[in-house]
Amino acid sequence: MAQNYLNSYTKNITYILRINRTKLTLADILFFVLSALIYSYLFYFVNRENHLALFTGYTLLFGGLLGYWYYHKETSSLTKFVLLAIILRFIPIFAVPALTDDFYRFIWDGILLLEGKNPYMYIPSAFDTTTLSKLQLELLSNMNSPSYHSVYPPVCQGFFAIAAFIGNGSITMALLTLHFEILIAEIGSILLIRKLIKIYKVKPSNAHFYYFNPLIIIELNGSIHFEAYMIFFVLLGIYFIKKAKVGSGALSFSLGILVKLLPAMFVPLFFQRLSNNKNVKFILYISLLIIVFCIPFINKDAIIGLFKGLGLYFQKFEFNASLYHALLQVGYWFKGYYITQSASVIMPVTAMILIVGYISIEKSKLNSTLAVSMMWVMIIYIICSSTVHPWYITPMVAFGIFSKSRIYIWWSFIVFYTYIGYGPEGYTENYYVKAIEYIVLFVLIYQELKYKAKSIFNKSKKQYA
Repeated sequence: MAQNYLNSYTKNITYILRINRTKLTLADILFFVLSALIYSYLFYFVNRENHLALFTGYTLLFGGLLGYWYYHKETSSLTKFVLLAIILRFIPIFAVPALTDDFYRFIWDGILLLEGKNPYMYIPSAFDTTTLSKLQLELLSNMNSPSYHSVYPPVCQGFFAIAAFIGNGSITMALLTLHFEILIAEIGSILLIRKLIKIYKVKPSNAHFYYFNPLIIIELNGSIHFEAYMIFFVLLGIYFIKKAKVGSGALSFSLGILVKLLPAMFVPLFFQRLSNNKNVKFILYISLLIIVFCIPFINKDAIIGLFKGLGLYFQKFEFNASLYHALLQVGYWFKGYYITQSASVIMPVTAMILIVGYISIEKSKLNSTLAVSMMWVMIIYIICSSTVHPWYITPMVAFGIFSKSRIYIWWSFIVFYTYIGYGPEGYTENYYVKAIEYIVLFVLIYQELKYKAKSIFNKSKKQYA
């Protein structure tokens, strides 16, 4: 197996180096140079409150993406685009993220792990500051949620520990390591997308919406969000399943769940795609692998701490919500106060019911591919969520490129403008941006569902004709 992975890796490297056989056109050079300049400006000179520069840059980048996609719409090869996409992701390597400060918690958790402490058991603000190092004091003073338990799953904790170890007391070195960790995941995803594009037989130009999407590059590579590894491991799992390698697929999928818990929602999608024996094998492997990876962290206090952290996250955090916010407003009209506790139960249950309903028909009625079904499960989950940060959309983009849908394109464009709510005094939601975002989104969802319903009806009509 190791030899096979080595051969595959060598083949991918050889593929990348073949760029000199593919001529770059003037359009390629202009697109790349202008994109690189705008990314460099955004990553190194613009902060979150500088709305004019931030949104002008993003709009130009997204407009460039659409133009570049249209220019290469009928392309049959992704060779040069793979290398261009990878080079663009090197640009923020030395940048300090301007849109998020989550990386301070990443390094903090990594340090705790290196000290032999379970990061799920400790609240940063509860530490006696006299016992902390100068580095930990700096991390603590910049942390955005020091009163919450860590909610990052075990594989993430491993990456944090590596960054803290290489950083060796330096935030700069730890941050650089985190950047390189995300870069590795993104290179893997870029190469996997090339393979899956061929397997699913979709237009190669669809890859542009991941390769050159500014939301992906800014939020994953620039802001160091570990959705990058969730995307990589899930895509790798899909690839192995398509190659009938159930064990390798289960391992990859387990790692995806242990980076972000969300891929657990996708597990039922495999039931209609694998035989009964392979289903049992797949679920058994995933269960065992998750247990093995979680063993070092499992104890009563850690479990309590993790669930407290998750509970506070779902109950206290609200950002750019749609149906959740609508439910709060309805509750306010009828009861005179926001029914936050009730809504934090109602919406997850609603999401679960809708996801189960979708999964029950997605293969038999809709004939959807695995990646496309994952996109729709993500859409359902996100529209029911209380918190929808821009980077939450990135996995949906990765799965969406294997579909004919345009929902993910619109959402990956407009969601970035929710940063308009950030100012010197904190965050205030902008309802105009939110209204545009969700009105257009639900219109697109309605149109696509209407088309799918019509397609199902026509098929049924033919069967009984």
